[in-house]
Amino acid sequence: MVDINGQYRHVTIPAENFSEETFKSGIGFDASNYGYAVVEKSDMVFIPDPDAAIIDPFCEIPTLSMTGNAMIIDSPANRPLAQYPRNIVLAAEQYMKDSGIADTMLILPEFEFYLFDRVGWNVSPDNISAGVDAKQSYWNSSVTENGVIVPSRRITI
Repeated sequence: MVDINGQYRHVTIPAENFSEETFKSGIGFDASNYGYAVVEKSDMVFIPDPDAAIIDPFCEIPTLSMTGNAMIIDSPANRPLAQYPRNIVLAAEQYMKDSGIADTMLILPEFEFYLFDRVGWNVSPDNISAGVDAKQSYWNSSVTENGVIVPSRRITI
């Protein structure tokens, strides 16, 4: 699942503890740890979505991975947590269909990161500025002849 800052979080459940009931009742979690609720009102469940299931190709032990929806525990049925990103997308998709805008909507995550060689800022009585520089950026193409090319390097940590 995703926390309030967009960071992916996960829970691992051994196969023998995962059943059809898991898809109905969900997996309990404390939403305050994810930034979605205050501690006093943070008991929620995560309902896995079998349509999102994939076999993780990077795990040595066969692992089924899936996303799902955060739900507020309620009776007679759990309610979607309104601020959970997947629930927002589902509501937007339903609105789009109900209003006749379109029948299908495609949404994918965009994983971005930036590596800078230099970052700086200046705050003075007559100037406020910030600057970044990266060797592979387009503005350095005439200087390094490497603009928009990220060279492959092996980094050992």
